[in-house]
Amino acid sequence: MKKLFFLPLLLAAATLFAEVRVETFDVKDGTATNTYVTSPTTKECQQASWTVFAGGILKDLGNMGATNYASVTRAMKNADNGVYPYMESSTIQDGIDSLWFTWNSNGDESGQWNVVIYINGDSVGALTGAAGAKIAAGQPMNTFSLGNLNIDGDFTIKIVNKSLHSGAQNKNSKRLVIDDLSWTTHGSAPVKATPTFSFADEDLIKKIDAAAFTNTLTNTSDATPTFESSNTAVATVAANGEVTIAGVGTTTITAAVAETDNYKAATASYTLRVVPMNFHLETFDGAANVTSGNGTYLTTDSTGTPSTATGISWTTLLGSVRDNLGGGMWSTTNIAVAIRGKKTAEENHGYLLSSTIQGGIDSLAFDWGCNGTEAARNNPWNIKIYINDVEVGAITDACTAIPAAPYRYSVGNLKVAGNFTIKIVNMNDADDGTSNHYRWVMDNLEWYSYEAPAPAHVYSVAGAEALMGTSWNEREGNEMTLQEDGTYKLVRENVTLAASDYEYKVVIDHQWNNGEAAQNSVLNIAQAGIYDVTFTYDLNGPTTNATATLKEAIVVLPSVKIAGSFNSWGGEDLTSAEDKLTATITKTLTANTTYEFKMIIASNWTSSGKAFTRDDNSGVITGNSDNMTLAADRDGDYVFTWTYETNTLEITFPVASALENTEVSNITKQLVNGQLIITIDGVRYDAQGQVIR
Repeated sequence: MKKLFFLPLLLAAATLFAEVRVETFDVKDGTATNTYVTSPTTKECQQASWTVFAGGILKDLGNMGATNYASVTRAMKNADNGVYPYMESSTIQDGIDSLWFTWNSNGDESGQWNVVIYINGDSVGALTGAAGAKIAAGQPMNTFSLGNLNIDGDFTIKIVNKSLHSGAQNKNSKRLVIDDLSWTTHGSAPVKATPTFSFADEDLIKKIDAAAFTNTLTNTSDATPTFESSNTAVATVAANGEVTIAGVGTTTITAAVAETDNYKAATASYTLRVVPMNFHLETFDGAANVTSGNGTYLTTDSTGTPSTATGISWTTLLGSVRDNLGGGMWSTTNIAVAIRGKKTAEENHGYLLSSTIQGGIDSLAFDWGCNGTEAARNNPWNIKIYINDVEVGAITDACTAIPAAPYRYSVGNLKVAGNFTIKIVNMNDADDGTSNHYRWVMDNLEWYSYEAPAPAHVYSVAGAEALMGTSWNEREGNEMTLQEDGTYKLVRENVTLAASDYEYKVVIDHQWNNGEAAQNSVLNIAQAGIYDVTFTYDLNGPTTNATATLKEAIVVLPSVKIAGSFNSWGGEDLTSAEDKLTATITKTLTANTTYEFKMIIASNWTSSGKAFTRDDNSGVITGNSDNMTLAADRDGDYVFTWTYETNTLEITFPVASALENTEVSNITKQLVNGQLIITIDGVRYDAQGQVIR
């Protein structure tokens, strides 16, 4: 039975709540370590798990008893790579107030000990006595003690043998053996339980349109948790833990419970990544060709079942989509892709090929690493990435050993629209003698879809010739220019305009059926002059606007035309009078016929819908309504007179002749100076029936 060396003075200082705990180093699985473990080795004992380096936990340590477990550390040798031998506990609960242990020399000793004791990484004491010969079996062992530590909560104990020796490297100089390591708990408060406090998922990816959600929190504390988001621009979290997406990015959602009378405080967190709608992630789940370590190297093309994440099927050669790939980063149950190098006898290099994917691709990224016998490899990787059989990138890193964490590859600005395929080819040539040579593994393939932007629209202005230079021409010139504020603009400089209304319209892509409005817009010019005219088109309305800046006032008469059924609507110019107050045109028309017509003033169609007759033969003509009509009651010339200032049109009908419908008793005709004179009942008339005075 082991002896325990209690220290009365230390125990007397313990409060009501303190208790003594003893680590005897009895190994639970019943197996000792190698005495001089060359890498940190952990053994579970009665009070804690103990990690030892350049020493061990074992039996038969001479004077410590052949059947008794104890811990041993020796002084550092050159082969220890500058790391002092040590023993370190796992986390221990309930605090520590005093610490003591029995110890003895157990090797070839001389000089002074330098053994440092740490609590929670802080040095609290040292064993520095002479490193004399070991005490014989059956005699009281040496003791070491520390008091008044006053450390609450969780803690660790670490004992480091920093002693040095100058003896041969195969000697056990300054080998220290420790047993019955004891401590009193810190009794400043009752021992509180550590609650179970954790989220169901540690990492989540959500699209920007995801509904509010809750990540299940397990909480055995009797406190109510609080929640916090590290980036509220990405997501906010309510008092009940419900998360609401706010924007694209990454945030950490943290839950916390305060300390209570029964439980310690605790925190838990998870990472939330919010991605845009065009984000896609392939984890290869459900797409496995095999589900174990067999059949990894498929020497013919093999297509797996569609992935449950994306519905994409993946074809492999000299590899597979599979689990159980080994290595720290590829867990046993994780589905990933493994493609090895090509052996000499094999015709083609190994590859991974997707089925056709819709929606285009703009960027691609994935995790990757080595997974074979790569340490002897002299050449770097030669991995090619193709989109639609066009190479878009390559991996040429060295990677001569399985990494502790995956590497990350990404390529962007692909801008491939429509359907596409992803193909990744392992171009390395393997050593025929090593089946896993140049085995390359990848997982978590992400891409962002891509939609080619619509062709840019062309916006132009068409309108009256005086305003636009050409009459209602939507194709030649007059294109608008996109401005920084998103509007479109056209400026026409030094435009000579009469006082009038000028119609215009914005036309999209030279098509009349997709303009901004069904009706034309109107620019009113109140004073004749030379203007700079600015046209603006805002897509948000859409709205159209035109402004005219007067540069010089001048006298300008607009062009005046008439078009109607008497000239096939081709339009004929009226002739301006010398005083530039009126313009006229004469049309020979047929009696008992109604003609339709309109005026074209400054290239603008103008009509009042008026019906002109002999008795109602003038009117103001503005705007543009229905066609006007003219009822011709006699054969002859009809004179159309336009008055600029008043915008009036007057039609002079042929004069009614006295010769018409007149009963006469005496009529004579004679030529006088070449002019026909008709005398009826003594009254003289000319050939047109006008009385000659």
